Amino acid sequence: MSQKQQEIDCIYEQILNKDKIKSTFTHEELAVVSAPFLINIPQSYLTAKKKILYIGKETNIWWGKLKHYVQVADSLEILKKRYTAEFEGGEVKTSKDLTKTKIYKGKNWNNSAFFSKFIFFEKSIQNSCVLWTNLLKMDSGAKGYAKNSIHDDRIRELSKEILKKEIEILKPDAIVFVTATSTNIKQYDEAIKNTLDNNFSNSKVIRSKEFWIFEYEGIKCYRTLHPLSYQYKNKNAKHDYYQDIVDDINNGFALFE
Repeated sequence: MSQKQQEIDCIYEQILNKDKIKSTFTHEELAVVSAPFLINIPQSYLTAKKKILYIGKETNIWWGKLKHYVQVADSLEILKKRYTAEFEGGEVKTSKDLTKTKIYKGKNWNNSAFFSKFIFFEKSIQNSCVLWTNLLKMDSGAKGYAKNSIHDDRIRELSKEILKKEIEILKPDAIVFVTATSTNIKQYDEAIKNTLDNNFSNSKVIRSKEFWIFEYEGIKCYRTLHPLSYQYKNKNAKHDYYQDIVDDINNGFALFE
């Protein structure tokens, strides 16, 4: 395990302390809210010339529920394996029955809009490693497709503490936020600003509600719409800015000059 992963694991153990989680969420909520989304840093990120964070909003079903996270002794390690299995494949214990495992195929994303853009950045940004993390570390577990947790102040605060530390430890060269559609961009932008304590500079709105750039602690940051906005041809989404982001990173961050 790398030193950076050890540092991040300590953050997870501290902020997501199981006794703290049990006192923060009710018994009923523990059975609904998702287990936390935790990263496992690949060696390729540590050695890449350009380190890129690709930040989504929250999961839409992940591994089990918060009750599984607090009840299972090695849940932190299981969740890290779950993260790695998303990219490399492998067996992961199931949350409902720890004697069983689920076999994952690496990058088995079919027509996923979100991951199609992850692959696009991965292939298009020169000498880079793109690492996925999320703005919010748990989804609401609500019935139906949308499991947004943006309105839960507890999840937002826990997520803020974790993501700030992830950024501090990972030290990316650039961050790409793809965190909202045109209908809820205000709420997710507020969460980004709150997470970064409004401590950003060189802020420029390239196109209102679609493309915003800024710097945070010397890191070049881009916020554009979630890929689903373009997959479904949202009439308000006039231009796909992903290529613009790739070009800017490859060309020395000219947009920030």
